[in-house]
Amino acid sequence: MKRWRALAITFRDYVMAEQARRQTSAWHDAWDYWQEKLPQLPLAPELPVVETPPETPHFTTFKSTIGKTEWQP
Repeated sequence: MKRWRALAITFRDYVMAEQARRQTSAWHDAWDYWQEKLPQLPLAPELPVVETPPETPHFTTFKSTIGKTEWQP
């Protein structure tokens, strides 16, 4: 199995870089551009559905437990 090398960047590094990027004029120009474009974009298409979903969704929870000898060889 191929092992990947550890990245030289951490999640903290990514967050800090993203915060710094959002302080640039290029980011603000792009933000302003898309904020102006949003009202002009078409709405999302209404996709056909087989049946109308119920007003109150129904969820089913399944639970199972396996013993240590079953999952650990």
